[in-house]
Amino acid sequence: MSKQIRAISFSIDLKLLDIQQHQKTVIAKQEEIKKIIDKKRTTLNNAHANPTKILPEIEMNRMPFIIRLQQELDELTGQIQQLHQEKKRLEQMEINLKTKLKRIANYTELKSQQAHQRALVQQNNLVDEWAIQQSTHDES
Repeated sequence: MSKQIRAISFSIDLKLLDIQQHQKTVIAKQEEIKKIIDKKRTTLNNAHANPTKILPEIEMNRMPFIIRLQQELDELTGQIQQLHQEKKRLEQMEINLKTKLKRIANYTELKSQQAHQRALVQQNNLVDEWAIQQSTHDES
């Protein structure tokens, strides 16, 4: 394998490792946000529970809290969607890089086979040439 092909393979390997690490980070962020969403949903569900006694002062204070909590949930849901899109993009990049590595491996295998075939042809030519020399040498 030539130096250029090895350098390209090495570069692709590094990019692949970087993408895989970034994917792990994205997955960890998704899990973290999902836990936060679960906690906030539980809090929101508890806030919607109807008390036995309705006091207007408490209800007035509870509404902004519920609205803020719902807005936070919406923001976190948006972040989850963005992370999901980022994860899909990274997966596609990973597939592309793996395809490139496979193409490079196929190319080097083909070149190796061609070199081996040329060596066999050259060896056969030398044997044929030697046989011809031997037959002309024996005739004299």
